[in-house]
Amino acid sequence: MTSLPPPFPAPPKALSNLPTKVRCAALLFHQNQLLLMQQNGLPFLVFPGGTLEGGESTPTCTGRELWEEVDLTTTLGPLCFVSEFLDGKRQVLELYYLAHYVSGPTTWQPPHPENIDAIAWMSRDAFAAAVVKPASVAAQVLQHWEALAAASHAGEPWPSFSPWPVHQGLHLAEGFVLPA
Repeated sequence: MTSLPPPFPAPPKALSNLPTKVRCAALLFHQNQLLLMQQNGLPFLVFPGGTLEGGESTPTCTGRELWEEVDLTTTLGPLCFVSEFLDGKRQVLELYYLAHYVSGPTTWQPPHPENIDAIAWMSRDAFAAAVVKPASVAAQVLQHWEALAAASHAGEPWPSFSPWPVHQGLHLAEGFVLPA
């Protein structure tokens, strides 16, 4: 691998062979509440979404995952946030689209598909008190709650707005240590 001039340094050799996962997720508001999920018994909440399949566009993946996981029909708006991290096994790139609720259930009872433990709409106060990952995206959502909720409720045609802040840079998942 050739070295690149700053600000594009080559990745550490131990990380250069990690596989990459692309996860597409939605910021979906309904009645000023945001949809979140808990999966696989983990002690934190995530935005609904899932893994990009070969040949699929990222907006299609986001809509498909909302349909599969929570049985919702939505329209998708703009890409709002991008997050990138290492989880020890792979590099994960997450894309967050603003979505508009069209139809489907607004309450869910277990059992849920796809290793989902809980699905819930959360108010701003409940969201602020919850542990949501990735924390960098959760902080941006909390900071821009009103604007995101208003745009999500408006749906198509999507209001024009200035570019949303995009989390830049690779960060490490909690507990992950870079190999030497």
